[in-house]
Amino acid sequence: MAVDNTTKRAARAGSFAFELGGKIVGYLKKCGLPKLQSDVHTNDGGPVSVQSKQVVKMSWGPCSIDIGLGMSSEMYDWINATFKHNYQMKDCAVLMMNENYDIVRRCDMTHCHLTEITIPALEGKAKEAMYLSCKIQPEMTRYTNGGGKATAALGPSQKLFAATNFHAQVPGLPCDNVSKVDALKFEVKVTEDAVGKFIESRYVCSKATYPDLKFTVNEVDSEPWYNKFFSYIQAGKRTVSDELAIGIDILGPDASKPIATLEFTGCGPKEFSHPDRTANEDKVAAVEASFFVEGIELKYHEKN
Repeated sequence: MAVDNTTKRAARAGSFAFELGGKIVGYLKKCGLPKLQSDVHTNDGGPVSVQSKQVVKMSWGPCSIDIGLGMSSEMYDWINATFKHNYQMKDCAVLMMNENYDIVRRCDMTHCHLTEITIPALEGKAKEAMYLSCKIQPEMTRYTNGGGKATAALGPSQKLFAATNFHAQVPGLPCDNVSKVDALKFEVKVTEDAVGKFIESRYVCSKATYPDLKFTVNEVDSEPWYNKFFSYIQAGKRTVSDELAIGIDILGPDASKPIATLEFTGCGPKEFSHPDRTANEDKVAAVEASFFVEGIELKYHEKN
């Protein structure tokens, strides 16, 4: 007798969308869903050689997403609020769809904290589009069957963002020959607030860590950069007024119009170096300069 296998069909893994406050807010390249996980205690009993085990604590792992910079203002607002220590808990969801964009499963996350934001490296010879990598810690997660369709399409602004075209602005220093800005990872530590009455723990934001801002600069411009770092680090000109506000414009395809700007405040010279060299290597001579950072803001000029 033939078996009827037409009632349930598998859905492709590569079709999903991110929802924030009930609205699809951006184009996702990659998504890592929260894990339902437990701490297992092992009981070593004296009379027997076999260990018994039991679950004593449960937790939800973080959700990770790579989202395009053509996202809507709701996601930008959440990111900038986090940069400014205005920590906001949001309700989010990942929608999983089939080939017809029917929502077959939902991952609903409640009271989410944005705990990590990674800005990708910018480089003149890069060949990638731009995506932000974000990590989200939910307090509660529920997987359920879906329903309806996900109607959001790839927003037109996303095609404007590439890691190739950018222009740095460091007061008093030449920046036309900056060839690379290293990736930046901003992190917020969350502390577990576990109480006996509830199975699922709450979380409290406790500490933020700003990354260093690292430039690679063509050696033709190395002298003024070296002088600035020497004055700050060796000569001791380190007052608050000696700190800088640094901007990086992310440029559109014509490399002239800024479509987004990264603004860094409270920046001070931290390290100046010449990378190691090898005889006959096929590289342009450059220097590397790093600043510490006390504040970040991402301003968008082109959004969906």
